[in-house]
Amino acid sequence: VNDTIGTLAGGRYDNNDVVAAVILGTGTNAAYVEHAQSIPKWHGLLPKSGKM
Repeated sequence: VNDTIGTLAGGRYDNNDVVAAVILGTGTNAAYVEHAQSIPKWHGLLPKSGKM
């Protein structure tokens, strides 16, 4: 798991209102929660929450 995704997952585990995570280090990474239907390249099963 990428450190940014891990940070977002940890934040969502603690508080479902968390919607973004940012890592500022040697590089910069960001992750955010999106409605699964808004991801045109996703062809797998959709999560029950509808969010990814």
